[in-house]
Formats: sequence, C-alpha cells, structure tokens
Amino acid sequence: MNGKYIWQAAYLAAVYETNEELMLGRILEARAAIEQRLLVPMEQNSPEYREIRAAQKALEVLKSERVQRV
Repeated sequence: MNGKYIWQAAYLAAVYETNEELMLGRILEARAAIEQRLLVPMEQNSPEYREIRAAQKALEVLKSERVQRV
C-alpha cells in the first residue's frame, strides 16, 4: 500500500478502509499527511501537487459517502 509520495500511504489507507468505525480516523490521518506535505513549497503545476488536489477531492467524496452522519 505504498505510493510514490510519503502522504499517499495514509491516503490509500483511507481509500481501502472497509471498517466504517475506522473510516473517519483514516480520512483525518490522510488529510493531516497531505497538510504536512503542503508545508513545504512545491510547484502548483507539478504532478505531485495535482495528485494532492485530486486526493483532497476524493477524501471529501469518501467522507460524504461513507462516514455516517451523527
């Protein structure tokens, strides 16, 4: 479950999580890993930046579709 970038492991853990009780925590971990990576400047048109933006959008969809609303 390893990707090209350090943050991708947390992202993939969220995507592949099947336990609904753990889903929100995995999503939060992935978001934190992405935010940590964004602390270091990068080109906004770089492949990694585009992947980060896509991952952020995917995490939003994942949260809205899979995390039970309280």
